Amino acid sequence: MLPPRFTIVSDLFATSFQRWRDHVAPLTLLTILFCLLAWIPVLNIALSVGYIRYLLKLSRGEEADLGDLFRGWDCFLPALLYAVVLSVGYFLISLLPVFGVLLATLLVLVTLPGYVAVVENRMDVTTAFRWSTETLRSDPLNWGIILISCSFLFSLGALFFGLGLLITLPLATLIFICQYLRHQPDWY
Repeated sequence: MLPPRFTIVSDLFATSFQRWRDHVAPLTLLTILFCLLAWIPVLNIALSVGYIRYLLKLSRGEEADLGDLFRGWDCFLPALLYAVVLSVGYFLISLLPVFGVLLATLLVLVTLPGYVAVVENRMDVTTAFRWSTETLRSDPLNWGIILISCSFLFSLGALFFGLGLLITLPLATLIFICQYLRHQPDWY
């Protein structure tokens, strides 16, 4: 029998894999569209909002359709501001000698849940950053396992000429979103 913390992670992986398996065709098409269009400046932010919202709906068992990918414009400005602040923070911290890149990567991982909170709740950037760090502090082991596992899955997909991303991007994002939903902000 697994310890309680690992049972949570095991359940998250099982649930995410089941959702992915049950919706593999639309998820693959969604990911292809996302990857083909995400290189376009400005559109990439709106597409990331739509992609995350699609996976949020799927994780909750709600009806999601491919059109959700293109419905991220209502949250474009807060998502853009969050991404800009995060990018500037990453750049500045990565300039630090020795451990700069490691610390900058840690910053990104710690603030990723806040981006989903912005997308889902249209919450302001400051509140999202604060909530993100607080929720990671409340459950650091599970968040750490999930973030490292999702990063590993994403990297594994990129190793296979990028084609592996069609499998690993939606699966890793579903795992991350399932963990997010366990800690979902209660103020929306």
